[in-house]
This record gives sequence, C-alpha cells and structure tokens, in this order.
Amino acid sequence: MILRPTLPPADVPQITLLCAVALAETVQSFLDYSPQIKWPNDILVGGKKLAGVLTESSCERDRVLFVILGIGVNINIPIEMMPEKIRDTATSLMMCTGGSVDRLAFANGLIHSLDRCYEDLENNGFAPMARRWDRFFHLRGRRVRVEMADRSVSGKAIGIDSDGALLVEGDEGARERILAGDVIPVES
Repeated sequence: MILRPTLPPADVPQITLLCAVALAETVQSFLDYSPQIKWPNDILVGGKKLAGVLTESSCERDRVLFVILGIGVNINIPIEMMPEKIRDTATSLMMCTGGSVDRLAFANGLIHSLDRCYEDLENNGFAPMARRWDRFFHLRGRRVRVEMADRSVSGKAIGIDSDGALLVEGDEGARERILAGDVIPVES
C-alpha cells in the first residue's frame, strides 16, 4: 500500500505503529483473544510471530512524498508447511483458529482497519493511536534487552512516548528512548 501522509518527515515512524494497530485489530477480529504487538511492528499470538510490517518512505526536508507499507501475514499455513527452523517461533491464523481463514475477508478487514487508523492519525494526531497501540503491548513492566546496531540496552519496558519511540527504564532508573532495535524479553 502506498500512502501520501501530510505528516512532517519526523513523524513518519508513527505510520509503522499505526499499521501494527490496524493489523492487530484485524487479527483480533478472527480470534477469541487478543494478539500482542512486539515493538514496533510484529504481531504475536501465543508468543509466536504471526505477522509483521515494514515501511519505506521518501521525504524531502519539509514534507513526506510517500510511505510504502509492506505487510506480511501467515494466514493459511499449516505447521507442516512451515520451514523447520521457524516452527517454534512462528504461527498462522489457521493454526490459531483450527481452520482455514478466508483471505479475502482478512484483506478486506485489514484495508478497512488501515483506512480508519490512517484517518484517525491524520485528523487527531498520534496520541489516540498510541493509546490503541498500547492495548496490544505485552511487554510493559517486563525486563527486556534491546539489540541495536552498535550496542544493547537492558531494563524494564515502559511503553512508547508521544513519538512512538520505545521507553526502557534502566536499572538505575534512567529512561532511554529507543528508535530502532530488536526487543527481546528477558526472564527475571
């Protein structure tokens, strides 16, 4: 999907979180329980990855030209068709529901959810979207390690800030804003 938001370039990362909300809400409509978001853009069910979002953008100094959304969802994949190396970490809607899922109904629901979320962001800013995202965030209060390109940070996951950055509170109580990295839950 290609979007042409009116957001300033600094706010483009909010589109990734918006997309994660739309995806989580769509997945939830097919389940009897709530999926979880692993910051910023993975959808988990039962601790296993069901879906993910990638965004690419093109911006000028003062405006966003476009944002491309790439969304991947494991829908009708039985476990025996998954590569052996991901069977312990991935799942599909078919595996979660016990039956085949109508892909067209899923795509239709996702497009409608993306449309509602996008309109909400454009009209009301990021704060309402952040609250919706927060409902699916399962690591709040848990110890995490965030692996970044040049270092790692450990501490307690607090949530996201007004820009969508992950907040991690270190052992000394200092909060750090994380803009990119892989969040790994740490057993206490």
